[in-house]
Formats: sequence, C-alpha cells, structure tokens
Amino acid sequence: MRLMIRCCRMPYVFGTMLLLAAAAHHAGCAWDTPSWSPDGSRIAFATSRSAEVEELDGTLGQLRYIYDDAVYVARLGEEESEPVRVADGRAPLWSPNGEVIAFLRSSEQDGQQGKELWLADARGNGDVRRVEFESDVAWLSSWSPDGSRILAAMSGDVTFPGVAGTYQGYRASVVAVGNASVSPIGLGVLSFQGGAWSPDGKQLALAGWQKDEQSREVHALVVVPVAGGEAKTIMRDVEDDAKYSLLMAPAWDSTGRWIAVLEMQRAVREVPGHSRPVDAAVGLNVILVSPDGAVRKTVHHMPLEFAKAFEYTAPAFSPDGKRLAYMMNGHFYAADVEAAIAEGTAPQEVPLYGKLPEGRILGMPAWYPTGSAIAITVLTPRAWETWAFQPDSGDARRVARVPRPE
Repeated sequence: MRLMIRCCRMPYVFGTMLLLAAAAHHAGCAWDTPSWSPDGSRIAFATSRSAEVEELDGTLGQLRYIYDDAVYVARLGEEESEPVRVADGRAPLWSPNGEVIAFLRSSEQDGQQGKELWLADARGNGDVRRVEFESDVAWLSSWSPDGSRILAAMSGDVTFPGVAGTYQGYRASVVAVGNASVSPIGLGVLSFQGGAWSPDGKQLALAGWQKDEQSREVHALVVVPVAGGEAKTIMRDVEDDAKYSLLMAPAWDSTGRWIAVLEMQRAVREVPGHSRPVDAAVGLNVILVSPDGAVRKTVHHMPLEFAKAFEYTAPAFSPDGKRLAYMMNGHFYAADVEAAIAEGTAPQEVPLYGKLPEGRILGMPAWYPTGSAIAITVLTPRAWETWAFQPDSGDARRVARVPRPE
C-alpha cells in the first residue's frame, strides 16, 4: 500500500522536507479523519482539493487538485450506503450530543487565503452557519466533553522571550460556540502542536515548541487549567547538537489517568542526493505520561529511514481508554495500555495486509464508539473511501465511497 499520512507541520525544514511539510497537515487535527456520530449510526468524512501529490524522482512535487473540499455523512448498516454531501468544507468533528458537525471552510480576504469555522446540522438538511470571529483557523483539535467549546489552532506570528523577530506559528485557542468568543490558552510563548481535553473538561494537554535565547528549539507538553491558572510542564526537550524531539498531537484517555503523545526524534544530517544537510526524522516514539508528569512509559519506539519519515499517525485512545491505535512506518498497531505500562511488552500489529485497497491513507484512526472497530480514509486511484477494521483480526469493510471526478 502506498501511503501519505497527514502529519504535524515541522517548524524548520530544508530541501525536499519543505515539500513534505507543505503537503502535510497536523496529526492532532481532524482534517480528513473520519468522525463517528456518538451513537455510531453515521460517520462523517471529508474530501480535499489537495488530495494527491505527484512524486518526482522519489520526492514530492506539485499538488494535484482533484476533489472539492466537501463534508459527507454516510449511514452505517449491513449494506454500504450512498454518502450524503452536507457542506462545502473539510475537517469534520461530530459534536458530543450528535446534533452538529463542526468543519472548516476556506475563505479569502484582501487576497489572503484563510479558514473559517462553520457548523452543519448533522441531519444533512443543508442548514450551515459560520461561527463569526476574525481569527484564521489553522485546524480543529476536538470538542470539549460538554459540547460547548472547541479547541482550535489559530494561525499567526509568535514571539519568544529574549529572541528577536517573529516566527510563523499557531496559537492554542478555545472557541465558545454559543457566543463565538475566542480565548487563547496555555503558554503564550509556545507555538501550538496539538492538544486534548481532560475527560472532565477542566484541563487541556497542549504540545508546542519555541526558541530560547541561544536559538535552540525547545519542545514541551504542558497541562493547562481551562479556567486559568498555572500551567504544568510534564515533558520538555531542548535541542542539543542539532538534535531534538518534536512533541505533538497529545490524546487524553477517558479515565483521566494517561496522556499519550507522539514524539518525533529529529536531527540535522547529511542525506545522499541533497546538497545541504536536511532536518530529518530519525525515530518515532509513542509515549504515555501521567497528567502530573510523575510517570512516563514508552509504548513503542521505531527508528526511521528518511524516506519513511511521514508514514505515521498520532495515537488515539479507544473510548474506554484501554487501548491505543496508531501507525508507524505504514503499519497499524493496537497497544494495550495496562500492558504497555508493564515492562517488556510489545504492541500488536493489526494484520491489515491485503485487506485494504491500494492507495494513500489519510488522517488519524477513529475509534467506533464501542471500541469494536477503527475507521480510516483511503485515497485510491478511483475514489475517496472510508474503511472500518477490527483492531484484533484486521477484518475490514468499506463503509463509504466518493468516486473520483471524471
């Protein structure tokens, strides 16, 4: 299977890695990840104009615009149903009460491209409305447990204490859907790399990066009270000898005991065929850390080849918090959380070989509300498809399909 994983934006990239980052989106966002209705009867997904990237001499080249940005909903049943197009846009997120789907829609003001937050009636009756505020939304992270707010990333310049100039980055913000108020949250000096709500909705786990006075990259995972108060740093890495660990896309389990985070180990190194050193991924870790930072366990470590650096997804907890699903080097894994905390255990690979169509897997895995299946989207040469597979057996079936336009 040929894969393209939508992954985290790298803060500093060189050479062809710049093309990789331009073609990718954040792993902690919805983008084109399927989103289940709370009762599991329907699934939302999106097609994207930037659906394909031509490969030129082994590197990524020009984006090929094939599909429209569109949000679809398919009803689950014994037979595959025809998906219904509910809105122009992308990155659907189903609200906890099942009544609304939040999504992003591209816009243009004064010649500048941006994205706006919109809401669609989940019944697919065509009722959509824009959430009116001025900030440009880079991506959506998740709804709050009570369905009143959305954690989102807002595009903008960020400044770091003691460091001259500004850097292009993202601000973690909470959008109150009812009154369209936007509240930046967390450490203002961190450029946002993904976040997650605690189960009680009172705290946020935020991943981000900054520069220090020695121009070194500093990456951190912090826990922030939503109502205000001191943030607690529970993981931190400082660049050393052109090596650093990028922390991104945290997920909080339903019991409140664990935060999972993806750690990408990066280093500037010489790569054959490149005229100058490349900032390249050299390893991936899936890490479990307690909210107070006292306990930390590495669930999975995998060294990476340069060519395989972006065939991964961020970890996603099952609804009961007992399992983690993620992809590394193009292979899906399901890890038992309690077993991962014990020493000497290894995650089990989901046996998917030959059960999915040839194509590019897009976005993160989405657990069915009961935890019995996982959904993903696959861009095949002929269609945009949504598939559901069982995490133990790998048995898979297609649940929705949007044909490729002629």
